[in-house]
Amino acid sequence: MLKLLLISEFSAIFILKIVQELICIVMKKFFLLHFSAFCFLSLSATDPQLIVQRLDNQGNAPGTTYRVYAQLGTGGHSLHAIWGDEAHPLIIQSTSPFYNNAYGGYSSGGLSTSFAEMDPGLLFDSYITIGYENSDGNNLWDVGIDFSSFNTGGSIATINGSWFLIPTDEKCSPANNGLVLIAQFTTTGIASGTMNLQGWSTPQNTWQALGLSFTTENAKVFGCTDPYASNYYPLADYNDGTCTFEGNEVLTIVGEEKGDEQGWEIFPNPLQGSLLHLQFDDGNTFTKEATIVNIYDLAGKLTASRTFKPGDILHGNRVTIQESLPAGTYKVVLIQNKKQESKTLVIGH
Repeated sequence: MLKLLLISEFSAIFILKIVQELICIVMKKFFLLHFSAFCFLSLSATDPQLIVQRLDNQGNAPGTTYRVYAQLGTGGHSLHAIWGDEAHPLIIQSTSPFYNNAYGGYSSGGLSTSFAEMDPGLLFDSYITIGYENSDGNNLWDVGIDFSSFNTGGSIATINGSWFLIPTDEKCSPANNGLVLIAQFTTTGIASGTMNLQGWSTPQNTWQALGLSFTTENAKVFGCTDPYASNYYPLADYNDGTCTFEGNEVLTIVGEEKGDEQGWEIFPNPLQGSLLHLQFDDGNTFTKEATIVNIYDLAGKLTASRTFKPGDILHGNRVTIQESLPAGTYKVVLIQNKKQESKTLVIGH
């Protein structure tokens, strides 16, 4: 009876192992076929790029912590896969070893928040991801990439692999300013890499971006760069869309010369499409200082921002902004000649 039980247990383990291997094989073949189909349907994305954020890890991990984001186009773009093939290899490396916490893993799926309470350094572990910052509800997949070198501080490279999410995963959609987190690295050196992105611009309308590169030498400090916001951060050099204003309202701030308002209008208003025009009175004078136009939702969140130099002004009195925003009510804020003014914009569909 004991012998029969041991044989049954061994058989069950053997069958389970075979099933697991078959699942891996099927998933890999499914991904490659699915990926090939995506390549066939590939369309261009709206200027996707990689943005690097520099974090202060407060000495909890050796070196500096960086986050790499994919910045997507507006109007419903989503990100599904980071990949490399023979024609477009994926490579991520550092001049010094990547920091790997003993409790972490090569992906965000290995970062447990409960372990982070015991070891805060885990929060600054090096990992790959799409959207997820830890293991909670993490649905990240990877195939065809050997992470053994990365697990010991080395590089990530593949000519036939990817990490990805299924297109319906909520983490495929960008957060503030069209950003999707795709990796976090901590190192005492300079990290850099080249990779390829893939996603949807609209459901089942696929875009690809090939050979996008990043380096931590160009890392930005994220925060609110609007000096009139209640959470203005003077050290920030990248506006991450977190600006807030007291009472969710934007106040008109007059500069040194009071009563020197410049007349301006926005049209069409209500806006039915994505092309917004700002027209200024003939008396408006454009100095060497840039003209900044910010668009905020009624929660005080920055949804779009443009900076115009005097030479960018069309016909001497007009600027044009193309931005796809959800229907709703917004504040268009003009910062010019040391003062700020705002107008209400209604967007419909």
